[in-house]
Amino acid sequence: MRQAAPTTSQNHGEQLREKPKATFADVDGMEELKKQVRMKIILPLEKPELFEAYGKKIGGGILLYGPPGCGKTLFARATAGEINRMLVQVVGQENL
Repeated sequence: MRQAAPTTSQNHGEQLREKPKATFADVDGMEELKKQVRMKIILPLEKPELFEAYGKKIGGGILLYGPPGCGKTLFARATAGEINRMLVQVVGQENL
């Protein structure tokens, strides 16, 4: 399993951009969340024509919350890695 670099920063509002190599294979457990992310984020991006054919809107998101160290950042990286996309992480409380 690859190690994820820490993402804490003292620079409020800083944006971190990366193209993660992590995938869902690197995330142990969280099967229900993986299923939701596949249906709400990954599949609409990979097969927009399928969603359009059934009249489903594409877009939206999932809010990840929890205490520090519970895997939110790793999960976000793995989601981006699953679809080979950039991850833009905005650091700072003032963005809420």
